[in-house]
Order: sequence, then C-alpha cells, then structure tokens
Amino acid sequence: MKKTDTAATRSAVPSTPPGPAFIARSRRGSAFLPGFFLSGLFVVLTACSSTPPEIFPKADYSYLPPLNLNVANIAINDQAPAQPGSLEAKAPPLPPDQNLALMARQRLHATGSSGQGTFTINQASLQQGPGDDVYSGIYSVTLTLDDPITHHHGQITARVTHRTEAAPDTTQDHNLYVLNQALMDDMNVELEFQVRKNLASWLTDATGAPLSGTVQSQNLDSPTLAPLNSDAAALTPSSSTSTTPTPNLYNGQSSGNLDSSTAGLDGGSGADNGMGSADDALAAPVAPRLHSPPPHALQAPY
Repeated sequence: MKKTDTAATRSAVPSTPPGPAFIARSRRGSAFLPGFFLSGLFVVLTACSSTPPEIFPKADYSYLPPLNLNVANIAINDQAPAQPGSLEAKAPPLPPDQNLALMARQRLHATGSSGQGTFTINQASLQQGPGDDVYSGIYSVTLTLDDPITHHHGQITARVTHRTEAAPDTTQDHNLYVLNQALMDDMNVELEFQVRKNLASWLTDATGAPLSGTVQSQNLDSPTLAPLNSDAAALTPSSSTSTTPTPNLYNGQSSGNLDSSTAGLDGGSGADNGMGSADDALAAPVAPRLHSPPPHALQAPY
C-alpha cells in the first residue's frame, strides 16, 4: 500500500476561506484596540491639563518712590549669589539676590556730580523646614555713600526676616514666590526708612537739589512767619490800629499832668483838653462786662 505524504497532502489541499464569524471577530478586535488606545490617551491628557504650571508675574519696583542720592554713581556688589541647585536658585520669578539688585537699580538714583555709592547684598537666603510646609528667609543689604570732595560719608544697613507656612496643595514654586514677595515688601519699607532717617543729608530732588536745604532757606520776611520779638510786638499796639494820634500823647506834659488827666476821667478836678489821656491810648481794649438783668426783669412762668 502506497504511503501518502501528509505534508504534500496538506499543501495540496486548498485552504478553507474564513467564515463570516471569524471576520466579524477580527474586525471587532481591530476596532477595539485603537479605541482603547485613544481612550487612555484622552485620560492622560485630561490629567495633565487639569494642573497647568503657575505663571508668576515679573518683579517690578519702579512704581515705588525713588530715593535720589547726591552721588555721581551707585554700584551694586552682590556678595550672596544664588548657588546652582539651591533653594534660592529655584525661587520664581528671580533668585532673591537678583530681586534685591533690581530693587536697587529701580529705586536708588544718582543725582549728584561727585561721590560714589555702593549697594551691597550681604545675605539673601531661603530655607525650608522644620517640616515641608514651613519656609523662612533672611535678606540683608548695606548702602555706603562717600564723597571725598566734600569729606562726606554715610552708611546704613537694612535687614529683614520672614517665616510663612505653606497652604495645602501648593507647589514649592508657589511657596517660594509668596515668601520672596513678603521679604521684598519688608525690605522696601526698611530700606526707605533707614535712608530717610540716617542719610537725609544725601537726599535730593529729581534735579539734584538737596532736600535738606529747602527747610533752612525759607524766606524769613514771609507774612506768615511771626517776627523774632513776637512777645514785645504783642504788647505794643500797632500804629495802623491805634485810634488816638500818638505824637500828641505827651506833648510836653509831665507825669503829674498824666495823673491829673486820669483823675479827671475818674470824676476829679483835672481839666480835659479833648485829646484823651495817655492811659486811654496805651491801655489794651477791655472786653465789655456782663451785667445781671435789672430786678423783676425775669419772671418765672405760671
């Protein structure tokens, strides 16, 4: 009996075309896989779009009052630069030392013709802890003014500290931004206070005129200012308000005549010459006396 080659037999037998059920299952599977992939991608994109990165406004201190100083130049010396990878370097929108330098450029203006000013950043540190929700910082700056021509020297130091607790569900960038804003607000106030208190003689207006000289150069002849001998002037009647001619007060009369004229006004025997007495001219005006009403003028109602 002749053996039949099974492999050749299998290859010679025509393959049976797939039935409708297999085609349907294949189509459902191919349609299912892309749908599942798109659904997962949509979930991932939705999760990413729900927490967009926070955008922090750019630092600006030009809206604050400028401090005009009577020096020709102001240099900035940064002795506390932010180290790469440190917490200070991560603070948005700028590291603290750059914020302090920006404040100095926008608020300290050199309006003089000589002298040198130096704004030194001594410390600009940010710390986290104890715990993940506690943040603290220290900013310290020094302003030195020198004018060798006038032998004038001045120096102030402004130092501020702040500590804050992070709000729930906030990022580190947000917490560092809030901390830096609080520190810079305090530094602007402290710096201006120290300058106006201890460097007042260096302050000028926008044209370079010293502010301290405006008070010392007031016009002393102004009618709004009282004279130096105000006490004596208050006791001496003014010629413009006197009703009796002053040249005829004494007119050769002696002190005895003055006494007699006064006595005549009091009902004595002294003669009245029609010019009035010296006491009348020199006496200050007297307020009228208040008299009680005559008897029976007031009656109680019945």
